[in-house]
Amino acid sequence: RVKTDIAEFSDFLQSVLENIEPGAIVIPGHGPVSDYAALARYIEMLRDVRGKIAALIDSGANLEQILAAKPTADWDSDYGNPAAFINRAYTSLTR
Repeated sequence: RVKTDIAEFSDFLQSVLENIEPGAIVIPGHGPVSDYAALARYIEMLRDVRGKIAALIDSGANLEQILAAKPTADWDSDYGNPAAFINRAYTSLTR
């Protein structure tokens, strides 16, 4: 089953992290070859952004308002334009 829910996806990645050694090379399904530390940071980002988006949803915000709130701002310099990611996260949290 494809991990489309942001919480399930971050949990899956956490299980991967727990089963590799620090210093391991990580070859993702797409994107550049990475390492243990980068995977740990990516998981941190997923959980941080998920929490922010979930809080905004709980407060009644719609997708447009969530995009305007810039819940990924702390991570944008590392991960680039977040619009598609926020849309997917919002969809996974509201279905």
